Parts: sequence; structure tokens; C-alpha cells
Amino acid sequence: MTDTAAQHRKSGVQDANIAIIAGLLAVLAVLSIIPTYLPRLTELAIEMTQPGIGPTLANSDFVNYWFAGNLAWRGEALLLFDPQGYYQLLQSRFGEDYAPHIWSYPPHALFVFLPFGITSYKAGMALFLALTLIIYAHAAYQFHHRYSQSRYLPIFIAAHIAFVATNLVSTQNGFLTGALFLYFLTYFDRRPAVAAFCLAVLTIKPQLGILIPFMLAYTRSWNVITLTALFSLALIGASILAFGLDPWRDYWLNVLPVQSSVLSEWRGSFVMMMPTFFAALRILNFDGDTALLGHVAFTLLCLPIAVYSLTRTRNPLEISFVLMLATFCITPYAFNYDMGALVTVAAIFILSEHNSPRILAILSGVICLSPVWVFLLAAASLPLTPIILLAALIAFGRQHSQRAYRP
Repeated sequence: MTDTAAQHRKSGVQDANIAIIAGLLAVLAVLSIIPTYLPRLTELAIEMTQPGIGPTLANSDFVNYWFAGNLAWRGEALLLFDPQGYYQLLQSRFGEDYAPHIWSYPPHALFVFLPFGITSYKAGMALFLALTLIIYAHAAYQFHHRYSQSRYLPIFIAAHIAFVATNLVSTQNGFLTGALFLYFLTYFDRRPAVAAFCLAVLTIKPQLGILIPFMLAYTRSWNVITLTALFSLALIGASILAFGLDPWRDYWLNVLPVQSSVLSEWRGSFVMMMPTFFAALRILNFDGDTALLGHVAFTLLCLPIAVYSLTRTRNPLEISFVLMLATFCITPYAFNYDMGALVTVAAIFILSEHNSPRILAILSGVICLSPVWVFLLAAASLPLTPIILLAALIAFGRQHSQRAYRP
């Protein structure tokens, strides 16, 4: 057999494997979505075509973003940072039995949601989800363009089905935060100003960036650190000029304590959407204090594994993979709709040339399904998502240890 024929045969086998994996991911994602999300997605679609704001639309997370923009335009943004007063406002609009909602973002997040407060509620929701999905798709494409090749595209698309459905049904900001993370991971060593600006905006969810300073220090990206600090200060300063100092005062004195109590006391679907070890213990009926201690112990286990894994590579894709895995292992406060960047990185890692061990490819596929599976596993009292993430981190470190010390 000639070299050309052998290459064509190998390419054909690779294409067949890619088609099989892409199809399997798509089927598993759809089969998971149907029982988990289809009823709510159907209700949302129906209510979007009917007059008024139906109960499913009203009881969505977008309600916080719409009211944030609306109140900011009216000069009443301070009400967002009064949890009791804000909830009473929602009750006056949607009824006394309206489910509890809280505003949990720092004041400079208002700049993100301002444009959606001048529209009607339904138009704002549709615009918000469509626009942020387009931004996320572009960021994912840029990441794919840098780290992969076109033959991975079917797997890349199939791997995102679970996450896209999760963010649509929750009407959350996961498309936007995922895009910001991906732009950062794509450009941190090439276009520091772009990466730094994205990080500065990502500070609206600081719990997702707790490991980024260490990653930037490891990669000696000092210019990104400096620019991020400057952009962040500019955003904070602009928020003070626009809304005053009072929102920042109330954010620290009112919002953060309420967030802490919610994390330690609330149960139900709120906790079932969290892929963290802290949430896993809460699902298993441990109280908040015990769950926090358990999470600290889990963090102390994960950190040296993450550091070891990071020190085994200088490859930007592999650094991104370790960073995303370690972030969701270590932060106690994250949700399935926050997993957009992790899913994109894992999607490329499924068939990456660096990915010879099958177990790591399989775990990457499971991670891509995790935005839905975290809820299904929690409902079955099997909150295994943090263990899956840790297993992937261990598999990565083990693979690179074997590579480094191969005789």
C-alpha cells in the first residue's frame, strides 16, 4: 500500500470516528435535554407568543437583568442593592406568591444590562439571549480556530448542545460570561489588551476568576495583569460616576451577606444546578457549615493536583483546560450555566492530538454533557460532577507525568 493510500485510509477512519463521536454526543445531549428542559422550553416558547408576561417568563432569571436595566435608566438602581425592597418590588409586579429573587452582581454589572432595560420584557429577553449567543458562538469559533482544525467541527458543535439548552432554559448570562472567558483564553498571550478588557468585564462574576491571577503569573503575562487592573478600576470608577457610591456600600453590606445565606441555606433546584463539591454535600443533606468545611478539604486536595498539572505544560490549550477544570473544582459558587468556556475547551480536547489516553477523551465528553447531567445526577442524589472534574484533572496530570518521564 502506498503512503498516499495509507494516508487516505487513515483520514477515512478518523472521519468515521469523528462522525460517531459527534453523533453520540448529540444523541446523549438531546436525550438528556428532553426530560430535563423540554417542558420549560415549551412553556417559555408558548408564553412568548401570548399577551402579557406569563408565570414561566416572570419566574426566569432574566427578570433581574430587565429590572436592573429598567431601574438604572430611571435613576433607581440603588433599590437593587436592598434585597428586601427589591423583592417587594417584584411581588408588587408579579404577585405576593412570587418566588424569591435577589440581585447578586456588583454595581458595574449594570452597564451590561442597561440596553435591555429600555425594551419591553419579552423583546429584551429575546434580544439578550440572541445577542449573547452570537457573541458566545464567535468566541467559541475564535478559540476553535486557534487550537483546532476544521475536521473537529462536528464534535465541536455537538458538544455544545447541552450547554446552549441549559442557558436558554435558565435565561441566564452564561453565553456572555463564557464568551468573555474564551476571548481571554484565546488572546491572553497574543492580544493582551483584548484579554484584559474581557477579564475586567468578567469581574461581574468574580468567583469564576479566582485562579486567573495565578495562571497569568505562571505564564508571566504581566501586561495582562496590569491592563486588567486598569480596566477594572475604570469600570468601577465609571459606575461610581453613573450611580454613586451608595450601590457599592450596599453591595458589600447587604447583597453579599444575603448571597452567603442563600448559598448555605437554600435547597431545591437552586443547589441542584451547581457542579461544585459544596453543592454536592448540600444535596446530600449536609448543613452549610459542614458543606463548607468539606469543600475546603476538597479544595486542598485539588490545588496541588492543579498546580502539578499546570507545571507540566506550557501549551496554551492545556493551560486553559487545567484552569477551567481547577476553577470549577475550587470555587464553591458556580452553576451549570457558567460552564460555557469549560465545555468549549473540553470539546476541543476530546480529539486533541495531546489526548492519547482514552479516559481523558471520555471524561472530556462527559464534561460537555455536564450542564444537563449535573441536574440529572443531583435529582438522583448522585452529585458526581465535581468528582468527574477532579478525575479529568488527575487524568491530565497523570498523562503528562508519563510523557515527561517516558524512557
